[in-house]
Amino acid sequence: MINVNFEFEELVVTDIVSWEKVWQRAIAYYWTHFDSLKEEVPLKDTLWHVLNALEVKNIKQQDDGVVAFYTGDSSASHKIVEVKINDGSRYPLPQYNTDDAFKPINGWDNIAVGLTIRIPKRPDDQKQEVTLLSEYVQLGMFYPFGQTSIGAFASESKGFTPSSFTSDTNYGINAQTTISQGGDRTGTEEVDGNLAWLQFVPRLVAYVWSDQSDYNRSELNLNLNFNQELTDNLGYKINDNLILNVEYAPDVSNSGSSSSYNDFVSLITVEFPMPPKNNKPMALADLIAKGANNPFTST
Repeated sequence: MINVNFEFEELVVTDIVSWEKVWQRAIAYYWTHFDSLKEEVPLKDTLWHVLNALEVKNIKQQDDGVVAFYTGDSSASHKIVEVKINDGSRYPLPQYNTDDAFKPINGWDNIAVGLTIRIPKRPDDQKQEVTLLSEYVQLGMFYPFGQTSIGAFASESKGFTPSSFTSDTNYGINAQTTISQGGDRTGTEEVDGNLAWLQFVPRLVAYVWSDQSDYNRSELNLNLNFNQELTDNLGYKINDNLILNVEYAPDVSNSGSSSSYNDFVSLITVEFPMPPKNNKPMALADLIAKGANNPFTST
């Protein structure tokens, strides 16, 4: 038997490249220790347990099985993204067709990814609407893992926000991270999908704020998958196996204080499928190819 001991740098998730690496490690660990984890760890806590076992450095456990990734270690305050695993209640359970393991097709069925974004409420002063929308777009939290990260840990310098919320100047939308980031899966369809989302969200916010909209001004629980007329009118097509939800961030328009950067963090719901009985290496390879860990690589 061959024993291989690789020397890796410490595991830190700051962008899509590092998340790709850690997520497939987490799946491999989950499958290898499946029997003991199933017996000893509640399903909703599985992600936290596995990432801890892998010694991922920049995570904190939240409520309801959510794990938050931060811009630094346990002393950091700014979240990058929140992640939870699908407990089977929202989507059909994933299934791997082992008969397709060595065919030119992907053997996984029912792989879905959920994304919940938080948008600002409409300000009471309409003169602030353009500024607030502009700042929200610069914040970039509605495009998870699309932000720039610098070094092993991103710094937490505060930046551009004059009144609405506190941001990190190292975060935002730019061509390098959204289009040509090293290690990202490529292809014109994916790039088009990413750009379509980046263009759609500001239009969605503007519409929700508008006088033509009948959305509640204090609460919002919008599932875009069940609002095709809205997405059609705004020129956006939701990819297959992508579940999109929109909520309001906590209201700060009348508070006289700035909102927390973390109020606008996105929540990703990913698959943690049970291991197939056979052909696990190919099943892992197909799962990686399926993009089951990130909203904008799911097909």
